[in-house]
Amino acid sequence: MQAKGDPARVQLIYERALAPFPVTQYIWQAYAYYLQDHLKVPAAINAVYSRALRNCPWVGSLWANALRALELAVAFNEQQHAALYSSALQAGLQTADDYMEVVLARLDALRHRGPDHIQDLRQGFQQAAELMQTYFPDYIDRSHRVHAYWAECEIHLGKDPAAAEAVWEGVLKSTAARYVEAWVAYITMLVGSENTDQSRRVYKRGYGRKLEEGGQLFLCEAWLRFEREHGTAGTLAEVLLKLNVWLGCTSQDAERPCVALTYIICLHDVIQLYAWPGCSMSNLSMLCHVCLPAAWLWSAVYCLYRFIS
Repeated sequence: MQAKGDPARVQLIYERALAPFPVTQYIWQAYAYYLQDHLKVPAAINAVYSRALRNCPWVGSLWANALRALELAVAFNEQQHAALYSSALQAGLQTADDYMEVVLARLDALRHRGPDHIQDLRQGFQQAAELMQTYFPDYIDRSHRVHAYWAECEIHLGKDPAAAEAVWEGVLKSTAARYVEAWVAYITMLVGSENTDQSRRVYKRGYGRKLEEGGQLFLCEAWLRFEREHGTAGTLAEVLLKLNVWLGCTSQDAERPCVALTYIICLHDVIQLYAWPGCSMSNLSMLCHVCLPAAWLWSAVYCLYRFIS
């Protein structure tokens, strides 16, 4: 009916539907989508969004779509767009995802202004990151939508790879570094920029960190794949030796990877100090890979005996 019907009649149907249900966000959004797809009159579209926001001010997607519709106006007004964005942040949005949708819509508009306004865009990203941290200090966006977007803009618009790396270094200093997604996203950006050496350094840093939800095993597999695709025979061999224990784990074992890694590293240090001065990490990893439970028990008892004696 919408595709073939008379626009005036379709609008009337939407108005009749909204009369008894003025706070139903889905009707407002469908109404606006119809106008954008068929009528294509910016004034009418923005008028519907304005009414929708008065009736459903808590819906982040409505604010985000209103910001995008305003950007499509014939004569884009930056001050008007900034004012609408400010109103959205003060409207009482409910969740972090609501704020995220609004923030991304604003950042899209700033990016569309081009490289001549890169400073405004950087300021927008900085304010967005601070806003999310202030309003939702315990919220972790595992997709890293703001920071990944920020880093890409620094590379392609700002032509500043160092600034992009600084964005991700900031992420790795936050609680988001507990999850493997932050490390993988950073490395993906570096690989895309053909910065192989820095990618390898980040892999090494991530390998030594405690990652939750089996992230350590995932990172090890990604590192091995990276060395196969970008490394040399020497770097691949080095990584295979280092990751030998991890790559022998099952998915069930991966639920406790950080405990195992910490124990192995500590065990290696203790064995070198008290029992086997020439022991290398590869010696220990091979021992653990072949007979892991027995090796742990024997090593612990033997080291304790040597330490006491």
